[in-house]
Amino acid sequence: MDPRQHLALEARLMKAADWLQRLDRENPSEAELHEWELWYHKFPQNRLAFDDLQSLYQKLRMAPESQRAALREVLPAPVNHRRLSWRSWASLPMGLAASIAVLATAGAMLLGWHPSGREVARTYTTARGAERSITLDDGSQVRLGADSGLAVAYGPHERLLKVRRGEAYFKVNHDARRPFIVEAGAARISAVGTAFDVRWSTDDVTVAVTEGAVTVLPKTSQVFQGTALRLSAGQRTVVGVRGLAAQAPLTVTNVEPAVTVAWTEGQLQFVNEPLAHVIASVNRYAHHPVVFDDSGLNDLAYTGTVMHDRADEWIENLPQVFPVQCTVSKGGLLVLAKRQ
Repeated sequence: MDPRQHLALEARLMKAADWLQRLDRENPSEAELHEWELWYHKFPQNRLAFDDLQSLYQKLRMAPESQRAALREVLPAPVNHRRLSWRSWASLPMGLAASIAVLATAGAMLLGWHPSGREVARTYTTARGAERSITLDDGSQVRLGADSGLAVAYGPHERLLKVRRGEAYFKVNHDARRPFIVEAGAARISAVGTAFDVRWSTDDVTVAVTEGAVTVLPKTSQVFQGTALRLSAGQRTVVGVRGLAAQAPLTVTNVEPAVTVAWTEGQLQFVNEPLAHVIASVNRYAHHPVVFDDSGLNDLAYTGTVMHDRADEWIENLPQVFPVQCTVSKGGLLVLAKRQ
């Protein structure tokens, strides 16, 4: 590897370390998440560097205490590597800068030096039309839908996951000492050992249970509070963007578990769902998604099936089934609106 390749590798590893720390903050902004996704997906080498750094941290975290103690002896006190200029990093011997970036990030988080005091959040995303299966540290399983994002941060007292967008299906391993908590929009879902689906469509979050039971707590005034709703297998609820402030106390409807998980097998199934929710889900699988104003579609409902590989065809046929029209904007976007 020539000097330029070494420098490029070091720069990529340092950038990955920087992103790992930034994403571990309590609430990274949507702009930051978008910027990270652009960087992460731009080059395969970026994905490899970020994933390898996350894996290194996980391996260090699982190391015996004796090895952690030894690591404390050799690691320097934590420094903010972002304060060093590129010229300072570039002046270090080849390989040393990258090693410092990796060890400073993974080691500091492992030894409790990280300012958040929590385990670093692992971030997972999928592209439009693609899905991903994830096995978490405790053996719990996640199926991440297309064009979706998920952050996972396990701690000693709880297993916290945040759905950033899209849909995810969770099969939770039992651990009564550490509740499995999922936050999405204005909904907070708690489980111990169960299976359930979380879908964030427009401003609403749909929670459906296929096995066991969960409790759902809505957000009001920026905090999760109030009376939790219990959902059992075959039940679902919808939480609005403003929680209880957006609607009456949460209501429960019945839904077949097979309908809930159909999307994991190549098809989206809906039963009397708002058309806006349906289109938001179909968009995640379409090559040419539509832009729409959900306020004009809320009084329209859809029951039926949409195959993943025919999402664009379904969108094209919408004007034949519903009182809607599709137009092309000046920017080339396909815009859907209720027919006047």
